[in-house]
Amino acid sequence: MNLIRFLKSQGHIVRVLCADQNKKGEQGFFVVPNYNFPKIIDKYVKKVGVTLAKPDENIVRTTIQGSDVVHVMLPLMLGMFATKIANEYNIPVTAGFHMQTENFTAHLKANKLKLINAYFYKFIKIRNKLKYA
Repeated sequence: MNLIRFLKSQGHIVRVLCADQNKKGEQGFFVVPNYNFPKIIDKYVKKVGVTLAKPDENIVRTTIQGSDVVHVMLPLMLGMFATKIANEYNIPVTAGFHMQTENFTAHLKANKLKLINAYFYKFIKIRNKLKYA
């Protein structure tokens, strides 16, 4: 929120694409739905305090179209989808890396398995056509 306030104070128009349902209707916020999982998985996701966005192509396109630059948080699915759309529009993308794959695989008790973690990093890199080592 500090970054958003700062950019606005500098005269920039900021559009926020998120799954924070409490932001619905607020100016500058474009809210996608949350994923609904089977009950047992949904209970666990809520327990760990995670909100997982379900990308909605119309909302994502509306938010991104006409932007000068798009900043996404990877490796989450909404950020990956937004990157794809921004690339289609030839809009530059900057990114923050929200979590290491080991944070995700730890929930599966697989965070110590190097091959699984390497697979997820490769998936993120290929999916987003990222240019990092």
